[in-house]
Amino acid sequence: RNSIIVEESSIAHSYVPYGRWLPVKTRGKNWFDYENTNNYRIYTDATISKIDNGIRLQQTGSGMYKFAGYKLNVKPMIGKTFNLSCNYKANSNNVAGITIYWLNGGNLDTEYRIAILQGNGGTFTIPEEEKFEQIVILFYSNYNGTGNANDYVDYTDIQLELGDTKTEFEPYKEPT
Repeated sequence: RNSIIVEESSIAHSYVPYGRWLPVKTRGKNWFDYENTNNYRIYTDATISKIDNGIRLQQTGSGMYKFAGYKLNVKPMIGKTFNLSCNYKANSNNVAGITIYWLNGGNLDTEYRIAILQGNGGTFTIPEEEKFEQIVILFYSNYNGTGNANDYVDYTDIQLELGDTKTEFEPYKEPT
């Protein structure tokens, strides 16, 4: 039997048996659960729906900057670098885009910092400041194209992973 010592300190201490086993949760490499509808909300003139292995952002009005967002759990992300990757396909002249907001207020007007990832993703780091109330990934149905009502962008194989390197897609797995 192997033992793991978990302690909150900058100094490693000698092993001392605890006397009982503590549960430890593990997770897959993909941190993004697109199927969790409790974590998304519509922001402007777009609807979000599930498709095979992804989501569809469909415009309800014409113009650009039509998007919807997913809220993420802030605490485990502070001070870490992530790579967000996906595949995308637009049905018209729409331009796919992804923006990461870390906010210290409840809406996008009080944004603290953003990372703009064109098309199929990129790398970003969440600063170590602990005042963030939420981190939101915005998926655009039209980032800067000439979109019309009912135009859409499909995002599939969405993967948010720790580190700055894109790896092969793995579906989200609930921590166990």
